[in-house]
Amino acid sequence: MTNRYYVSGLLIGLLAICIVVIVSPQALSQATGPETYPDDLGLFKEQLKEPTYYPEHITKRPGHYTITDWSAVIDSIWGWGLTKTEKLAFFDDYWDTVDEDFACFPNLPGYTPGYWDSLRTLYRTEIVTGDSVYGVSRGRFAAIMNYLALGLNEQHSYVRDTLVNKHTSLDPGVPLFVTGGWGWNNHFGAGLTPLPDSSLLVYKAVNPHPVGLVPGDIVLGYDGIAWKDLYPQIMAAQLPFSEKYWRGSSESSYIHSLLMGAGANWHLFDTLDIVQYGTGDTLHFPTSLLDVQNPNLFCSEQLAVPGVPMPNVLGGELTSFGVISGTQIGYIYNLGWGSNDEQAFYNAIQTLMTDYQTTGLILDFRCNSGGLMHYGQKGFELLFNTTEPAYEWLVRCNPNDHLNLCSNQPPNDDTYFSYIYGAADSYYGKPIAVLVGPGTRSAGDFIALVMKYHPMTRFFGKSTTAAFSRSKYAFYTGERRGTYADAESYLHDNPGQYLTRSEFPVDEEVWLTQSDVAQGNDTVVDAAVTWINSQAGNQSDILCDVLSLDITLDPGEDTTQYLTITNNGSSHLFYSLTPLVDASPDMQTGEISVVKTSSQGKPTNEKSGNTPGTPLIQGQGGPDGYGYTWIDSDQPHGISPVWVDISTVGTAVILGNDAFDGPFGLGFDFQFYDSSYSEIYICSNGFVSFGGGHTESYNTPIPSGDSPDNIISPWWDDLDPPRGGDIYYYQDTTDSRFIVSYVDVEKNPFNSGYGDVTCQAILYSNGQIEFNYLDMEMRNFIYRHDYYTATIGIENIDGSDGLQVFYNAGYFFDNFSVRITTDWLAVTPASGYIAPGENVVAPVTVSARYLNYGIYTGNIYLDSNDPADSNIVIPVTMAVGAGCDYVVGDVNGSDSYNGLDITYGVAYFKGGNDPFCPFGSCPIPPCDAFFYCGDVNGSCNYNGLDITYGVAYFKGGSAPVPCGDCPPVE
Repeated sequence: MTNRYYVSGLLIGLLAICIVVIVSPQALSQATGPETYPDDLGLFKEQLKEPTYYPEHITKRPGHYTITDWSAVIDSIWGWGLTKTEKLAFFDDYWDTVDEDFACFPNLPGYTPGYWDSLRTLYRTEIVTGDSVYGVSRGRFAAIMNYLALGLNEQHSYVRDTLVNKHTSLDPGVPLFVTGGWGWNNHFGAGLTPLPDSSLLVYKAVNPHPVGLVPGDIVLGYDGIAWKDLYPQIMAAQLPFSEKYWRGSSESSYIHSLLMGAGANWHLFDTLDIVQYGTGDTLHFPTSLLDVQNPNLFCSEQLAVPGVPMPNVLGGELTSFGVISGTQIGYIYNLGWGSNDEQAFYNAIQTLMTDYQTTGLILDFRCNSGGLMHYGQKGFELLFNTTEPAYEWLVRCNPNDHLNLCSNQPPNDDTYFSYIYGAADSYYGKPIAVLVGPGTRSAGDFIALVMKYHPMTRFFGKSTTAAFSRSKYAFYTGERRGTYADAESYLHDNPGQYLTRSEFPVDEEVWLTQSDVAQGNDTVVDAAVTWINSQAGNQSDILCDVLSLDITLDPGEDTTQYLTITNNGSSHLFYSLTPLVDASPDMQTGEISVVKTSSQGKPTNEKSGNTPGTPLIQGQGGPDGYGYTWIDSDQPHGISPVWVDISTVGTAVILGNDAFDGPFGLGFDFQFYDSSYSEIYICSNGFVSFGGGHTESYNTPIPSGDSPDNIISPWWDDLDPPRGGDIYYYQDTTDSRFIVSYVDVEKNPFNSGYGDVTCQAILYSNGQIEFNYLDMEMRNFIYRHDYYTATIGIENIDGSDGLQVFYNAGYFFDNFSVRITTDWLAVTPASGYIAPGENVVAPVTVSARYLNYGIYTGNIYLDSNDPADSNIVIPVTMAVGAGCDYVVGDVNGSDSYNGLDITYGVAYFKGGNDPFCPFGSCPIPPCDAFFYCGDVNGSCNYNGLDITYGVAYFKGGSAPVPCGDCPPVE
C-alpha cells in the first residue's frame, strides 16, 4: 500500500468531497440553502462559474518555494477574517459534531482511540497560540479546517471557506492546491490521467494548446521534479484546497486524484516538464505560457466512442446512448444522477433493449459526479427481474463510542435505496460491461454496486471512489460550509464489512494507455468490446429432471419432492418457479360492479417482500408457518388485477383518526390460521382484525409480537380519514365474500408523506384473501418520489406467524391485485440464476394438512431465458386419502375376478344382493363403493355393459379397465 504523507506529524487521510450528493432526511433540519438538493449539473455546473475574488497579483519569483515561503503567501493574500473567538467556536462546532455523529471511524486507516482528539489538539493549538485577536489568518484557518476534515479520509466530509477555497482565481503564485481533474478544465487546457509510473498521460487537449500538448504526451512534473514528489511537499506546506474537483475515499482513488491534478497546479511553479509522444523528447516550458484563458474542455477520462454521442454537458445533459459503430453493442454514458437522468437512463436502456438487437451493453460510469441514487432504479427494473437486498445503512449507536454502529432502517427511512427492484416481465440476459474508475463517486459508487448483483456483468477499469456513505450538513452559514458522513454501509450478505474506503473490485483492471490514446482509442472500451464479442452465441440451456409429480398423502400429511434444474448452456440461466393450483373461476355475479383493470403502463412496479434483511421474492412469496402463500397480478401466471366497486351498495364506516369500528358480521365462518371467525373489525389505518379492534398507526414488519395481532392488512399505514376519503364494507352473499374498501383515504402527512390510497380487502368464505389496488397516489416529502411506508400481509392471533407481502419499500400498486391462499403446493426458491454447467435443487412442498379427501391438481410453471425451452409446465396431482384398495371386477368379495363375479353381477341386476365391495377403502369422490369394483370397461359406472365386457374378456377379449378417477392401489 502506498505510504500516506504526514502533516505536522499526523496522518493525512483522504481528501474531502466538495459537493454533497446524498442528503439524509435528518440533515434537512440542519441544512438550508441551494446545495441541499444538487441540481442536474452538480459539480460540473459549479466549475463553469467564474471566480469572484481576484487577489492582488503576487508575482511568482523564480525558484522552488519552501514551506516557509508558502506560509508567508498564505497569510498575506486573504487577510485576517474572523476573530480568534469566532474561529475557535467554528472549529469546535465541527469537531464536536463529527466526534458525536460521524459514522465512518471504524475503518479509518490509522485510527486509534485518541486519533480524533489528537487532530483537535494539533490544529486548535495553532489557533489558540496565534495572534491575540485573530489567532491565524483567514487563509491559514481555511487550510486548518480543510486538513481537519481531510483527516477523516472520507469524500463526503469537508469544510470550506467559499471565498478562499472556491471563489479565488487561480492566478500565478496564488497558494491554492488543486486535486482531481474531472469536469471543466480551462485552467490547464488538457486532461491528464496517471500512468503506472505515476507520470501523467495527456488524453485530451484543447487545439491548439498553449504549449502544444496533444494526446499521447506525458507530463512529468515541474521545475525538474516529478509530480509524485511535488504534491506531498504542497500538502506538507498546508496550502488550502481549491474546491473545483473531487478526491477519493479508497486508497487507489485518492492517489489517482492527487496525481491527475498535476496540470491544474501550474500556477505554483516556474517550468512544466513534458515528454512529447511524437519525438520522445523531454521539453521544459515556462508556466507563464499557460497563463491564458483556454476554451472550455470537459475532461472525464473517456475518449469518444464511434457511433455514440457523448453527453452535452453544456446543454444540461448527463446521460447519452447509442450503438457502437460496426457492432450491435449498446453504449450508455452517465455522468451523474440529476432529476432529468432517471427518465433519460430508463429511455436509454429501454431503447437499446427493445429497438436494437443488441448483443450486449456497456454502462460507462467512469466519470460520475453522483446525485440521488434512486434515479437509476427505473432503468434497473428493465435489466433485473428479481428483487434483492443490496446494502444497509448504519449510524452511530452512541455519541460517546466512535466504533459502535447500529442499523439505520427505521420505518420512515430511505430503505428504498437498499434494494434492487426488478420487473417480473423484463430481463437483460446478455453480457453487460460496466466501466468504473476513480471518477465514479458517491451515488455513482452505489449505482455501480447494484450492477454487481446482475449475473451477466463484468467490470472494467479501476476502483471507484468508494464513498459508500451518506452526507449530512454540520453547518451551512454565510461563506462557510461543512459536511460529514453520518451513515456507513455494508452489503446485505456481508455484514460488518464496511464499504466506505474499501477498494471496489473490478474483474479486469485496465486503463488508458499511451499508444491507444495517441490513436484516439479508448483502452477500457476496447477491452469491454472484446469481452462482449467473446460471449456472442453463448446461451443458456435448461434441463429439469422432473416433468410431472403424482403424489398420494393421507389427510394431515405433507411431503417434499425435489426438482433439479441444470444449465447445460454457456451463459447464465435465469429461472422462475411459479406453483399454481387449479382455482375456481372469478366470482363476478350479483349487484356490485367488478372492473377488470390492466397493470400495463403504471409508472413503476417496485416490489419487496418477507422481512427486512432477508432475500426478497419477486411477485410471490411464502409459505408462512401455517401454509399461506401470496402472488400478485404482475406474475406471468398470476391473477388478473380487479377492482370491486361497492361505493353504491356498501355501508359507509365513519372513522376518526386512529380509530376502529365493529364487529361487523361476515355472513359466513372464515377460517383464519387455527381459528374460525364470523365477525370482523375495521381500522382507519388500513387493516381489519378479528377478536377485537386496534388503532395502531405505526406500521411494523410481519410477523411481530407487538400489537396489533390477528390482522389482515391491505395497507397498514398512518391513514387519516377525517382529512378525506371514505371507507365501506359489503356483505356479498351472492358470491359468499366480505369486502372492505378504502376509497381516496388521505395519509397523515406529518408521519408518512402525502397523498391518498384506494384499496380493498376481500375475504372469501373458502379462506382466500384478495387485496386490490386501484389508485395509490402517495409521495414522500424528502425525495419528492413515490415512496411508501406501509405493511401489507396477514398475521395470526399472537404474532408468532404471518405472511408479509411488503414492508416499507417502493411498491407501486395502481391497477394491481394480490391473492393470499393456503395453497397446498409451494416451491422454493421462486427464482434464481444458474451459472453454466451448474444446477440448483428446488424443494417442492406438497401439503395435505388442511385438506379433505379428494384429488387436487395444479402446475409448476418453470420459466427461463432458455431460448429453446423458455416455458416448461410441470403438472402436479395430489390424492388425499389411502387410495382404492380393490380388485377390478371383484363384486363377490373373493379378492379375484372370475366367472363367479359374472354370475353374481347378473343376479344383482335381477334384484339380488349388492356388490360386495370393500366399503371405506376408497373414500375419494367419485369412487362410490357401489360401482367402482364392478366397473371393468372404464366407464366409471357399473351396468350391463360391464357384464358383456367381462364375458368377452373370459373368452379372450380385452383386459379389464378400471375407472380412471379411482384406479385400484397397485
